[in-house]
Amino acid sequence: MLGPPDPNKTVFVRQSSTVVCTAGIAHSMTIEPRDEYDNLCIFGPGDQPTEGYSVNIIQVNQKFSQK
Repeated sequence: MLGPPDPNKTVFVRQSSTVVCTAGIAHSMTIEPRDEYDNLCIFGPGDQPTEGYSVNIIQVNQKFSQK
């Protein structure tokens, strides 16, 4: 029997260690929710599969010194 999604087992599809986004251009990220035993979670028509998920986006600024 499948359990509820476990954030520690949920993964990004086609994951990369770095995602570069451009302001004003949409970028989609797909997650694959899994339960504590690493089973893929399946949702029914009345379920709210995005409930409890959030994404934090931060801007990283780098200053380059010219020599």
